Amino acid sequence: MKNTRSYVILIFAQVSGIIVTLIVKILVLLVLRRYFYAAFYRKRPGAANIMSTILECWNVGLSTLYMIIRSIILLVITAIFVARVSTNLKRSLFVVEENTQLGFDPSVVNARSIRHSLPLGWE
Repeated sequence: MKNTRSYVILIFAQVSGIIVTLIVKILVLLVLRRYFYAAFYRKRPGAANIMSTILECWNVGLSTLYMIIRSIILLVITAIFVARVSTNLKRSLFVVEENTQLGFDPSVVNARSIRHSLPLGWE
């Protein structure tokens, strides 16, 4: 039970954060859409355009922030493993061994499944 508790808490925290964010975004958009739109007709075109621009900027900002955070994580892990010549960095980061925790980067797919799906000569 102690082994799975940390995973359950991590998953619950991420899912609840995503759900709260989506609910807030949906509620704000519902209110703004009623104010700016009537079916397919825009009551206030200028304000609707500004709302659309703000939403696009928000999405671009989130994706950029996500890329920056992943790059920083990779740089920190690389800095930690610089002196460890005997350790295969790629294997320790991406491959999940039996009875061990996941690698440092949880967003990466298991390297073995990627390697087996590549065409011959691409390994």
